[in-house]
Amino acid sequence: MRRRILLIIVLAISILITGCNRKEPVDNSQEERVITVDGQSYKITGDEISEQDVEEIIRTLSSFFDDNIISKDGINSNIDELTQLDIKDRVNFYEISLGDSILQIEKFEPEETEEIKFDRRPMVRVGDAIYLDTNNEINTDNKNIEIEGTITSRVPQSEIPVENNQANVDIIGSSYSKYGEDIIVNINDKWYLFKKDLTHVELYWEKSGLDPIFFNTEDTIQMLDVTYSGDYVSFLLKNNSESIIYYGDSVSMEKRNKDDWYMVPFSGDIGFTSQLNFLDPGKNIKIQLPINIWTKLYPGNYRIIQMYSFDSRSKEIRLLSGEFEIP
Repeated sequence: MRRRILLIIVLAISILITGCNRKEPVDNSQEERVITVDGQSYKITGDEISEQDVEEIIRTLSSFFDDNIISKDGINSNIDELTQLDIKDRVNFYEISLGDSILQIEKFEPEETEEIKFDRRPMVRVGDAIYLDTNNEINTDNKNIEIEGTITSRVPQSEIPVENNQANVDIIGSSYSKYGEDIIVNINDKWYLFKKDLTHVELYWEKSGLDPIFFNTEDTIQMLDVTYSGDYVSFLLKNNSESIIYYGDSVSMEKRNKDDWYMVPFSGDIGFTSQLNFLDPGKNIKIQLPINIWTKLYPGNYRIIQMYSFDSRSKEIRLLSGEFEIP
């Protein structure tokens, strides 16, 4: 404790001498350190001082950095004479003499490092799926090829196409055709095989913007027994409240990849109606959804999301969610 009080006394004396007129850092042949205290970064020179002591000094200095005045709240309460020392100029650098050592502290904002982007493998997006260039030419008779569509836009090669009929290389105007599970793309009057990417296909979908803290906020309204059967996803909607709940036919699905969730695209083969349903207090209903409402699903962790409200005009929408696995 005495050592810490001594450090703070020396600190205050040094501030009176150097705090108001910024000194240029001296070269004392010591390596510079960067530490973070309470979310703020500081450059530190003076490696003979322990990090714990440096943090204590910085917390005392923070009142100078931010308020131009040192307050009793920031200092050991036994040192009354250090309160209310007026600092005329706000500075971000202090040099403190500690015996034969010099401690330099400078407040700074780290520069944001620019993201380095690398070129990806050439690819196209067709029918909400990504197809990767194999660089393999396919010998085929043009007369027997049925054109499915044309590449109409592109993104930089460092990115993944996000729209259908889009590529990440300059092949706008190239036509494509189905080739089994894959496609072939006409580039400079030659057909090249692009294979469908089935690895982490969810990374090509739109990332979910839903925060799980908004799921299942009402203990009396539950989504139970979420089950995948191959052709259907089903769940039990249970109303244990004392009020009627209202819900639509529309249900969304998301797939998990590590800590992120991605929205599963709808296939377009089956749509939802705009019908408003209701469930009386104390009742439950089993809801069964054909799996072909969505694009093809691959093994992984999924969740179903159902919206509901206690108001027939759908005010104050709430969200139910339940997870299931596809093996």
